[in-house]
Amino acid sequence: MWRGASAASAAAVLLLAAGAPPARGAGPASPEASGCPAAEAGLEDHPEVEQMRAVFVQSRLATVSDRSAVFGDPEQQAAGGPGVARLLRSAGALSMTAEERVKLVTPVAWFHVPKTGTSFCNTLYHTPGVCEFFPRENYIGDSTSAGSWDPTWRAMDGLCPGGFSATYRPATTGQHGGLDQSLWELNRGHLVTMLRQPEQRLISGYNHEGQMEWPFDTPAASLREYAEWMAGGTVRQLARGGGHASGELPVPTAEEVSVAVGRLRDGFAFVGVTEQWDLSVCLFRAMFGGVCVASDFSNTRLGNASTGSSLYDTSELYGFVDNYDGPVYAEALVLLSKGVELYGVDESKCTADCW
Repeated sequence: MWRGASAASAAAVLLLAAGAPPARGAGPASPEASGCPAAEAGLEDHPEVEQMRAVFVQSRLATVSDRSAVFGDPEQQAAGGPGVARLLRSAGALSMTAEERVKLVTPVAWFHVPKTGTSFCNTLYHTPGVCEFFPRENYIGDSTSAGSWDPTWRAMDGLCPGGFSATYRPATTGQHGGLDQSLWELNRGHLVTMLRQPEQRLISGYNHEGQMEWPFDTPAASLREYAEWMAGGTVRQLARGGGHASGELPVPTAEEVSVAVGRLRDGFAFVGVTEQWDLSVCLFRAMFGGVCVASDFSNTRLGNASTGSSLYDTSELYGFVDNYDGPVYAEALVLLSKGVELYGVDESKCTADCW
């Protein structure tokens, strides 16, 4: 029983133990130019001055309007608003350099869903616009047990000044922090992520030592039981707060699924896919710069029973499908496809140029 479980939750566990599916919903939880002779003479109310001011204001409004039509609202971009995500997926982004694009998204907020590839952090660290002083030879490897930052390195803010969000990073939200409304508003437009096929992620979580994010004291008796309770973990993390949001019960609602898909589309500057790792890393390089580093193209933190080159056998799910995370993953595939088409990235170009 998870800590603080309600009576309704206890009943759901009993039903599960009896072979019935768990009850859904049960659970815990610029200075402007002056230079006007009339104005300098103190004739601020002179008709000529007023006319010049009117013309200036109209000109400013026209400039802002024209820029907004192409690049989105500049104020929203400065605040990391939804205009950034839309801009980066539009033809307007192609008129910018990678350095200009990366300035739009820093400080970066890495949205790390469990079992989607911790080593994506290497790609972020090896991007000069994010981590200016990070040594190319450093990376998180499979022998590192300190999460996504090796404590033997200098402090993150020393190697990556201004590179990462101060409000959304493991030190402040937990390794797999959720997006409550406040964190969403603070970090939209700066978010980046890698997402994984839902059933594959569930199996990887089940195989993880201690059954990752499992909210009960007693381990799941089977993969199917684990999957029924842990489905929709990505949705929970996208729509809820908390340091371990993907494991917070109850399972998601239809409204949360809708919120999750909307946030992915409107607030994420980059969305990659674990199953298309190399292509995703190449796209990130094309968008935000940096040179090829071999460690970026390796998922160095493979889960138990995973070879990194093949998918898990889903037969032990006995037909179970994660209908909560499914729509989110489908949106991730669409966003990746649009990105590789827009920036002219493909497998052969990735291999030849290594971006």
